[in-house]
Amino acid sequence: VQHPYAWFGRRVRDTHDIWHVLTGYQADESLGEACLVAFSYAQVGGLGWAFIAVAAALKSLKATGNTLFARAVWEGYRHGRRAQWLSGEDY
Repeated sequence: VQHPYAWFGRRVRDTHDIWHVLTGYQADESLGEACLVAFSYAQVGGLGWAFIAVAAALKSLKATGNTLFARAVWEGYRHGRRAQWLSGEDY
């Protein structure tokens, strides 16, 4: 019998790329990924998602001094809070 937390963790992992398509956040190694992990944190919790999003925003802020990247990550989080619960969809 599979533990429900383990099952859900695998589901979130397996649908991550689908969420790139559904949200419109590009599957790049920078802004699109950071926005999607912020979105994912808002959707499913998990401090790992929050840590990655905040770390990416702080790294960009330190490197550029520009807040646009961090503001986009915050927008990803806000969109995740407003969106319907995507993990409940039958993909």
